[in-house]
Order: sequence, then C-alpha cells, then structure tokens
Amino acid sequence: MSRYVRNGLRGNILACALASICLASPPEQGDSRHRGAVRKALALPFLQTMRTGAYGNGEKKRYETVRVYYGTDRATESTRYSRPPDPNYVSPALYYGSQRTQNGVTQFGYCDIAVPYDRKLGSLYSSSWLRFLNAKSPEFWVTVLGVKGMDEFSFFDLAKREVKKQPSKEIFVFIHGYHTSFEDAARRTGQLAYDLKFPGLAFFFSWPSQAEYVAYPADENAVEWAIPHLEQFLPSRF
Repeated sequence: MSRYVRNGLRGNILACALASICLASPPEQGDSRHRGAVRKALALPFLQTMRTGAYGNGEKKRYETVRVYYGTDRATESTRYSRPPDPNYVSPALYYGSQRTQNGVTQFGYCDIAVPYDRKLGSLYSSSWLRFLNAKSPEFWVTVLGVKGMDEFSFFDLAKREVKKQPSKEIFVFIHGYHTSFEDAARRTGQLAYDLKFPGLAFFFSWPSQAEYVAYPADENAVEWAIPHLEQFLPSRF
C-alpha cells in the first residue's frame, strides 16, 4: 500500500474515532446541527485524502517533467488553459486549435509535460484508481504543464544548444495521426520520450486535425495542406 493511502487511512481512522466519541454523547434536544457536524468530520478527511493524495509538504512530487519541442501550423487560440499552472513560465501558455495558420506559417515553441511515475508503459494515466478523482492532476495523468511559444530563430538556437548537451546528440520527431488535438500530441510525445528513455531531444509536429471522429474528410485535406510545412520543419537544422 502506498504511503499517501496509508496516511489517508490513518487520518480517516482518527476522524472515525473522534466522531464515535461525539455520537456516544447525545446532543441536547433540538440541536440538529450536532450530528451534521459529525458527518462533516467523517467525510472531510476522506475527501481530502482522495483528492490530494494526503502527503505532506516534505514529500517529493510523483511525476517527471519532460520538455518537448514543437512545430505547428495550427492557429493560436485562447482557451481555459490560457495560463500555465507553473508560475515559472515567462509568458502565458499558448494553445493551438484546429484552424490553420495564415499562409501556412509554422509556429514554434516547447511544452513541459508531467509524466506520472505510477503508470504502465505506454499509458497516459496512472495505474491508481485515484485518477478518477483527480482528473487534472499531473500525479495521475500525463499532463501539459505549460506551453511557451518562440520565434523561429530563438527556437532553433535553443534546440541546437540543448541537442549538444545530450549524450546521443540525437532527436526524434513524433507526427500524430487523425483525430488528435495539439494537447494530445504534446502529451503523447512526452510519454514516448520518457518511456523510451530517449537520450536526446524530443520534437513533435502538429498539423491542424479537427480532433473529432466525424471530421475525417477535413483531416485528410489538412494533412495534404500541411505536407510542405512538415518537410520544412527540420531540414538540415542540426
């Protein structure tokens, strides 16, 4: 049994003991709030355990952060993910939708991806059932922590410097298929880089898929449109 579950159960046992003492002493007649308070005392530690993992500030995070680099001919759009949860990012996150960039301009940048430790090889989520109560938690799901857009020159200058630091001096490029959003492509690239223990830099190119099952004809057209942009993404760059 993992430590955070043990800690949570310990807290629940204590809450149950305290509640039992309260229930053993009947409330004064007419005081209906007494038992309601006891119910909250029982429920609150359990819910906090399930939603936060019930581990202290001294414990280490339960995921690895993987940086992946991207090129995309998707147009930028504002979404509910307009700002990264990590305050260390210099600029607001940029997420990309299903629309094409004007004149097929390729945009560049990098994403930081959280990959949970407790996870089966190839999976995008933790093996723990607690993931169902923590839908947005990077400790249970492969998650995009933030996205930073860059101009082309700065992007390749950074990428070249980072490649030289890698043991293999190699890169890999992930190109997604039909029915895939930019976020899904970023998550999958981070997961692949981590699971492969790739000793170089991970890149992905994201063309403007509609990310819908019924949009295959539109995706087919988008793929054809994106081919020349992909061909120009990494030609003789390294």
